[in-house]
Amino acid sequence: MVKPFVFVVVDQTSPGRFNGELAQRIFDLQKIFKDSCKTFIMSLDIEDFKKKFEPMIVQKMTNAKIPGSAYTVFQDETIIYSRGFGSRDLANYLPYTPDTLNGFGSNSKSFTALAIMLLQEEGKLSIEDPISKYIPVTLGKENEPIKIKHLLSHSSGIPNLGNAEILITHLTPDLGPPLIPFSSWEDVWLHINGANAEIRFNPGEHFYYFNNGYVLLGEIVARVSGMAYEDFIKEKIIKKLGLERTGFLKSDFEHDGNISVPYTSDPKAEGPPMPKPGKFPFNKFIYAAGGLISSTNEMAKYIMMMMNKGKYKGNQLFSANIIDEMTTGRIKTTLPDPLPIEYGYGWIKTEDFLGDTLISHGGGITGGYSQMAYLQNAKIGITSITNFPPGTMDDTLKAFCFLFGKDPDEVFPLNKRNKHLSKLAGEYASYKDIGKRKISNENGTLYVSIGNSKEKFPLYPKSDNPEEINFYIQLPTAKMDVDFEIDEDKSIHFSMERNLFHKKS
Repeated sequence: MVKPFVFVVVDQTSPGRFNGELAQRIFDLQKIFKDSCKTFIMSLDIEDFKKKFEPMIVQKMTNAKIPGSAYTVFQDETIIYSRGFGSRDLANYLPYTPDTLNGFGSNSKSFTALAIMLLQEEGKLSIEDPISKYIPVTLGKENEPIKIKHLLSHSSGIPNLGNAEILITHLTPDLGPPLIPFSSWEDVWLHINGANAEIRFNPGEHFYYFNNGYVLLGEIVARVSGMAYEDFIKEKIIKKLGLERTGFLKSDFEHDGNISVPYTSDPKAEGPPMPKPGKFPFNKFIYAAGGLISSTNEMAKYIMMMMNKGKYKGNQLFSANIIDEMTTGRIKTTLPDPLPIEYGYGWIKTEDFLGDTLISHGGGITGGYSQMAYLQNAKIGITSITNFPPGTMDDTLKAFCFLFGKDPDEVFPLNKRNKHLSKLAGEYASYKDIGKRKISNENGTLYVSIGNSKEKFPLYPKSDNPEEINFYIQLPTAKMDVDFEIDEDKSIHFSMERNLFHKKS
């Protein structure tokens, strides 16, 4: 049976009138027909998106002292929005653009996972193989071997062993943990094999985000293929996609005129973090887990291929089965995320985001904090990056909301809660300003300070309601209620023990 084509045609003569509500209705129609549709056309109001998105990014960059960032939004294989903000080089006033090169950190992991799946497709390995078949790792139990698939999904049971911290310490010995030997594969095997006591779970039982696991996968790729890891990725993936400015080696980028300074901060400095030029950690023990350098425009091509199940520009570059295997959730994660998520093979899966399935991953490395994401059914994707923390996960998720005319505060309960808590925060006083209290919102927790005292107490909500107004203070032997009231005129008050306080500012 031939699958029918479904076309939705939208009059775009007045694009500003095409609102998010209509986009959502069309998207809902797509979901209904997704099993029988072959082609779907959907229009989005990019001008409205820009009005909401761009001021938010500028405000975030201003508040966090971020020098530069870039965002690329695409639908199927068409870029519909691409813009850089700020500077890639503050000292020389150079602009950050969507073609600016930067480190994509852990977004490298999906390239490593794809390499493993390609080798399996060629019959050169199986993800069911114990890793000890290929590399001299002795961790784990003899009857419960750690398999390649466990490293792919961070379900090996091995917790963080600090390889990233060790390598960063080699660049800045005075700022990091002890200078542990880590300059040869012999050093790596010794470090990893000494951690057997750290394993508390059998493979497949528990999620530990294990960077070292992808370092090991990169070495498996090299040993099985007979090529250096970075050469295999370049020949089998990067060149196929036509990514001319993407790679791992310092020599690939040292003459490029559009690469970002990797900004970092001094952890010993007082006050808020301030950007200062750092060094990108070009290192063979980072490549497979987080060493990829690219731009948002180039990485958009990679995500276009993922969205289209291995197809790009009419060519089936990788099998759809491989892409499906990589984007299938394998284990619930313990990662901090506003949504319930599962980890696949180099990708994170969210089952229900805006009524679609979200496939995403983030990355962080010196001077590069990135996010790549796409909606499986709508075939809308975003690549984003900054050259100074924090990362772009929140921006990316909010961008999807804006594209569909949604308020992020309504989509994400934690956003709604934080907005509510910020509304309660402020200076309060009792009758005739006799008593004073200050309510502050610090990283999603309310605190109350008494008078001019520096001592403050956290307020614990009495329920999971994101707009809870009843709280309590935990005293050594009892609880003290702190209950807010919000009048129809929006004035706010709270009661605490025998006192009533009114918000002044």
